[in-house]
Amino acid sequence: MFSAQNEKNASTQDQKQNIKQAARTVRNESEKLADKTLHQLAENAGSKVRELADRGAKQAEHLKEEAEARITHNPFKAVGIAALAGVFAGLILRRNRK
Repeated sequence: MFSAQNEKNASTQDQKQNIKQAARTVRNESEKLADKTLHQLAENAGSKVRELADRGAKQAEHLKEEAEARITHNPFKAVGIAALAGVFAGLILRRNRK
């Protein structure tokens, strides 16, 4: 009878060890999967940021070219608009000082 109890205890200990090992394996695999997923998310985010930055740079270049073309075709109008903008900025800044 004592031997049967020892075998039962040993079997229970083996089962506990198997469960602990399985839990360690699951934890390790989960960590690997989480690291891989985070790495992929970071790569995707970086790619999207570069794409948006490139798009923004292209739009800024387009706006610059458009402004240069308008100034070239209407230089007096451009000077007049700049002068008015300067006058208004001066008035606003002067009013804020008082």
